[in-house]
Amino acid sequence: MCGSPRGRLENTGVKFMPGTRDGLMVNGGGFQGKTETACSAAAIFEDLRRIVHRQVLPDQLQLHGTRDVFVPVAYCRLPVRATSKALCKTILDIYGDPHPKNLDDLIHSVRDAVRDHNTTALLIEDVNRLRLHCGDDEDTLDLIRELMGQNMTLVLIGVDFTHSGLLRGAYIDSRTKQWIFPDVKRGKSHNEAAST
Repeated sequence: MCGSPRGRLENTGVKFMPGTRDGLMVNGGGFQGKTETACSAAAIFEDLRRIVHRQVLPDQLQLHGTRDVFVPVAYCRLPVRATSKALCKTILDIYGDPHPKNLDDLIHSVRDAVRDHNTTALLIEDVNRLRLHCGDDEDTLDLIRELMGQNMTLVLIGVDFTHSGLLRGAYIDSRTKQWIFPDVKRGKSHNEAAST
């Protein structure tokens, strides 16, 4: 297990084998520097990814005045009304992509955008906005868990994960000291490391 957000991002960023990448949960009280810590680590990771990208694919550099199609790190905040559609639209806004009308197309577009822009880390802040007694919020949590299956590191930033219900159904693996989440759709497990 990595001891820092930067270490986790760098270790999972170079994983080329298929399968779920370990994620990261940045948890704590208000005004303790969670966002600054996660974004600082992500910025260093993005710089490293861009250096490697320039070395491996030098002919694919962004032209002046054009939109960058290589987005190794993406950051968004969970909308106040945390529906699945709202989260998908927020993620698509990062890339400047259009919003399809129905939820299935939105989810498909998010998956395509993450893949097409080579995003290897997605940071979602204010995950504690989910109120798990609401059906919409349950669906949004399921969508976030489904995003764990993408070929990227998912970083969740929020307050008081252990009492919020976000870890519902999860348990700590005694060997790895990581949270294990049962997969909502397929009955398998996804790993998500929690950092407090």
